[in-house]
Amino acid sequence: MARVAGRVVSPRAVVGVFAGAFVIAVSPLQRVPVPPAERILIRHVSVIAGNDEPMAQDMSVLIDSGRLIAIAPSSKEQVGWGKTRGARVVDGRGRYLIPGLWDMHAHIDDVEMLPAHAPDAEKVLQLPLFVLEGVTGVRDMGGRLHVLLRWRDSIAAGALLGPRIIPAGPLLDGPVPMWPGSIAISDTVQARRVVDSLQREGAAFLKVYSLLSRESFFAIAREARRIGMPFAGHVPFTVSLSESSDSGQKSQEHLLGVPDETGDLRAAQRAESAAGAGGLARYIARTRTLLDTYDSARAAPLYARLAENHTWQTPTLINTWLDAFGEPDSISSRRMRYMPRFIRLWWNPSSNPHARQRTPAFVALSARMMRYESDVIRQMHGRGVRIVTGTDQGGNPHSYPGFSVHDELALFVRAGLTPLQALQTATRNAAELAGLSESVGTIVAGKDADLVLLDANPLEDIANVARINAVIVRGRLIDSAERMRRLEQLSRDARD
Repeated sequence: MARVAGRVVSPRAVVGVFAGAFVIAVSPLQRVPVPPAERILIRHVSVIAGNDEPMAQDMSVLIDSGRLIAIAPSSKEQVGWGKTRGARVVDGRGRYLIPGLWDMHAHIDDVEMLPAHAPDAEKVLQLPLFVLEGVTGVRDMGGRLHVLLRWRDSIAAGALLGPRIIPAGPLLDGPVPMWPGSIAISDTVQARRVVDSLQREGAAFLKVYSLLSRESFFAIAREARRIGMPFAGHVPFTVSLSESSDSGQKSQEHLLGVPDETGDLRAAQRAESAAGAGGLARYIARTRTLLDTYDSARAAPLYARLAENHTWQTPTLINTWLDAFGEPDSISSRRMRYMPRFIRLWWNPSSNPHARQRTPAFVALSARMMRYESDVIRQMHGRGVRIVTGTDQGGNPHSYPGFSVHDELALFVRAGLTPLQALQTATRNAAELAGLSESVGTIVAGKDADLVLLDANPLEDIANVARINAVIVRGRLIDSAERMRRLEQLSRDARD
């Protein structure tokens, strides 16, 4: 969903463009059975555990019943590892084993695209692509809760190939929400009731959004703390970044609010007012002034506060990059073939509102924002602010399942993180934020077997996370041949 949609485009305009535009009939989804969990022995592999330990070379990794049983040098492999119960042996020579990646800001049932009226059978075509591109978990940041829970349970049961899903359910927004499918919150009493209701219905956390009033936001924060339910999302327009952090917001998305507290906000508000009635012109004037007046003396204490409060950041840099530079046709043609028809139609530049706002002035500002946000990430990371990988996958054009996680990691390295630090934002850090550190995120005996086998070393070049040989999700091995078959099947399903 658009990070600055409230300042750039009218939500009613977004819905109006697409309402009734697509009534898509899709052919029956051709399902490929999910392989069962099995006993797997990977020999002579280099293990990048995802913690701060150095890469371990020539290792043997034993997996059984979906869990990591043992990890040891291949020279010390125990007799019987590969024989007991007929282990499937994988040759790891010249390959690198990493933890499964996570997308901590995804929209697999994006409410922005509800007006497309795409059937759920078409939407599930997105799910296997995450896994086939090494992403074994997603934090869904706003969708229909009953649908997300159904997909989550089908995936866990092995009936559907897809990533682990941690769902927020519907967005919590102001009385006139920005997007369809949101919960419109008018007062503090309703805010408290919504928190309790979503917890009962099975939401893993709460997603707060831009148009919440101050009173409703803080009522949500108080009730969430009282019942021990995390809340994350946008920093509402009515609340400062520092206030959001102090309130206990677990993660803040898209670096929203950072320019307001590192630049001259009053000057920016004056520039916004002087720009007139156009939403895009006002956003450009406001943001340009905030960047012009950036003050590092304001930034340092802000980052220290975020670190002290353990407030996570999900920058979603890839969308700023796409706003500024677009996607080369060579990349788009390779990836678009896997996109379901409703996404291809939604992303069509002739009608997509995100594409229409890419005026020369907006593109130039986005390039400047890209440099600014890269500096912010480097400085935040240096001051101990925790960062995770997220892509805002969904309605945003060219933000793809799986592929865009690889792009985000590359942008983190370009911003100044080491390849290992970038990799940790999608593995160890993601698991910690998700509350799953005991199960996933690092390669440690006893944890679940969510793993990616690479043909090249990602610590030498982070782009090597895309050189996938095999994926193991909950102990289910998808080897190179099966992975290619499944990708081709997705391409055919997307065309049907």
